[in-house]
Formats: sequence, C-alpha cells, structure tokens
Amino acid sequence: MKKKYFPLSFFVLLFSLFLSTSCFAQFGQIEAGARSYGMARTSLVVSDSWAVFNNVAALSGVKGTEGFLGYSNRFTLSGLNTLQAGATFDAFFDGKMGIGLTRFGDDLYNEHRVAMGYAHKISNMSIGIQVNYLQTSIQGYGTRHNFALELGGMAQLSQNLTLGMHIFNINQAKISDFEDERIPTMMRLGLSYKPMERVTLNFETEKDTEYPASFKAGLEYQAIKWNENQVFVRTGITTEEFLAHFGVGYYKGSFGLDYAFSTLPQVGFSHHVGLIYRFGKARKETQKEEKTNVNVPH
Repeated sequence: MKKKYFPLSFFVLLFSLFLSTSCFAQFGQIEAGARSYGMARTSLVVSDSWAVFNNVAALSGVKGTEGFLGYSNRFTLSGLNTLQAGATFDAFFDGKMGIGLTRFGDDLYNEHRVAMGYAHKISNMSIGIQVNYLQTSIQGYGTRHNFALELGGMAQLSQNLTLGMHIFNINQAKISDFEDERIPTMMRLGLSYKPMERVTLNFETEKDTEYPASFKAGLEYQAIKWNENQVFVRTGITTEEFLAHFGVGYYKGSFGLDYAFSTLPQVGFSHHVGLIYRFGKARKETQKEEKTNVNVPH
C-alpha cells in the first residue's frame, strides 16, 4: 500500500506546487466560497461572510452574526481538498469583524490559514484590513510559518455599479531564503453591475506579481423569489486558465446552501459546497433593507 500511495501523493504535491498557482495552491488563490466559484471567483464586492477570504472590505455589508462552512475538491484528487470555516460579527466603531480557518492538502503537503479582519463603512465607501497566519508543511522538509497582511476597498459608485479593490500579502512574506521564495502577492480590481433587479454581472482583473494578469467575468441570476425562498443560478469564465464555472444557490430564512463546479478540459472537474447561517433576530430585522442591496442575496 505504501508503494502505491507514495507516487500518487508525490504527483499531487508536484501538481499543487508547480502548476499555475491561481489554479491550485491556496496562498496563490485567496478567494473562497461556492458562491464565488460559481461566478468564476469574482468576489470583490460580494458582501457575505466569505468576504473574510475574498475581500475584507466587503464584510461591512454583512448583517448580524453569521457562521459558514465550506468544502472544495479539485479534479477529484484527494490531495487537493480544502476545508474552510469561519464567522462574522459586529465590532467596535460600528465595524464588522471576520474570522476564518482554512486547511488545504493532505499529510504529504498541506497549508493552513487563520484569518482575522476588520471592515468599516463610511458613507458609500468601505475599507478593511486583515492579518493572516499562514503555515506550510511538507513531509520530510518541515514546516514554515508566515504572516501576510491584506487591504481591501469597496465603493458604491451608483445604485447599480460597485467598485472593488484588494491586495493580498502587501508585506511580501518570505517562504524560504532559497531563491528568495515568497508567498504570492495578489492584486485585484473589479466592477459589479446590476442591469436589472435579478441580474448581477461581475468583472475582475487579477495580477500575481510573478504571473501575467488574468480576467474573470461572472453572472448571478435570481431564478426564484417566493416568500423566503430564493434560488440563484451562476456562471462565469476565467481567461488565464480557461476555466468554465457554474453554480446554484438556495436561501431560506437564515440558511443558505451553495454549490459550484468548474471544469478544466485537460484535467477534469472541481467541486465546491458552502453553508451559511445567520444567528439571532438580525435576519428578520434586515430582510427589508437587503432587498435594496445588490450584493447580499440571502
């Protein structure tokens, strides 16, 4: 059994380390959540609890206290599994705080991330700052520990147009002295446009300092809106890896469930599932307000 396990695990390690970081390694792909994946990872102005991983500034639009869980698998490989959990809650100075935990990989190679961020909204603008504790472990080679800082911004330009900006690892944390290896620094800029009540279009460009820029476009359509029941369908594309994305979401009351899959023709399918739950009375108290918020469907 060991002889069969080692080659497969070694292949997974090489796959996750040396292919495009925006496809695999978690520290090179910071977005999270099945809702985001359904829209081709366009997440800069999506104000849900997953913003703790996507754009800390968007936390300012989350109402009440929420908890979330997520699971992702890339290309049906056991070494490319990701587990995520976290929560958002009200904080000082009328701001919002978020905490998130991530584990990616297997016993041979794995990455852990603990994120803690704060966001504050002033008029039509939101800003946020976050600190991330990052741990990388390779069997036989030890463990590395780093801290990465990130900044985010969001501005409501009009009733139907929102601008988002985000930079991850502004301190350029170093992984190893060998060849000055560092955690990727990611910069993103995007727009969200709502041409009609039930349709949202997201457009983003993403630049890793070590790789060419990529472009992402995503669409979310509210297919059903009946009493407390809401059903969303999503799709999108990314240009750098030529990935096609599809997803659905169901929300009722304080509960939300999202599923998404993406496909890379040369490799296969990736699957993503996310759960979100809002605690307390905040859900009912803010339902009326959320009808006018183009970024919060649940």
